Amino acid sequence: MSWIRARLRALPFWLRLGVPIALVVWLSVGLIVFLNYYNYYRSFHQLTLARYLVLGKDLRQTIEVGLSVGLAPRENAQLDPVLKSALTQLPSIRFIAVVDEAGRIQRSVGEPPDGTSPWGPPRNLPEGEDHWQTSDSSSYQVGLPYRNSFDRPVGALLVGYDRGVIDAATAKTRFLLLRDAGLVMALVMVLILAGVWALTRHLERGLEAASQTVACALDKQAVHTADYQVLGPEVGQGIPDFIHAVRRAFGQLEALARRVSS
Repeated sequence: MSWIRARLRALPFWLRLGVPIALVVWLSVGLIVFLNYYNYYRSFHQLTLARYLVLGKDLRQTIEVGLSVGLAPRENAQLDPVLKSALTQLPSIRFIAVVDEAGRIQRSVGEPPDGTSPWGPPRNLPEGEDHWQTSDSSSYQVGLPYRNSFDRPVGALLVGYDRGVIDAATAKTRFLLLRDAGLVMALVMVLILAGVWALTRHLERGLEAASQTVACALDKQAVHTADYQVLGPEVGQGIPDFIHAVRRAFGQLEALARRVSS
């Protein structure tokens, strides 16, 4: 750790001061970018979900109308044309499936995922919620339970839409945010370092002059104050007063030493 501190002390004062300030600003910019992207990502997914919910609720109504007249989804001949028409309404839809309570597919269009049991309605669906959302490696799915005439859930309608389309849209926004944040951070670094250098160059010279003057306090050369007056009138006058006091005390000690030795 000592060699690190030694290397840091060897850096110019404006650099040691400017870099921490720039890092704080970078942290603030990074936090703003993260919050903006998170809010955009959440809002985009919610708006996308709302589009498929509207479609799903219309299809669910068709299923429930059939149930009210005693037609299960597998027996409802009018369901296939409705599902095929809905599949073409939004280009990102991958599949639409109607499943029973056990998750077995009764009707489907498009390319439903393999396996049936994971696609059934969850048993712990929160009260007041009429849909749920899941995902896999290729699609997002929104599920809506449908009910019979006794208001009992007897299955679910699943609408799966392309994950790549949704992720590509959010990835583009993420890239733009990161690009703009990088440009801002680079500009901030240049401006802060230039500003700190401009503000501290006289101060650094004054500190260096004061350091050299104090280090040579016992030398015989005259004490100059003009180089470090930037430190303030009290410090600027206090340094030569301190040096004069040290030289006076040292002279008295030398005189005392001569009297003792004689």
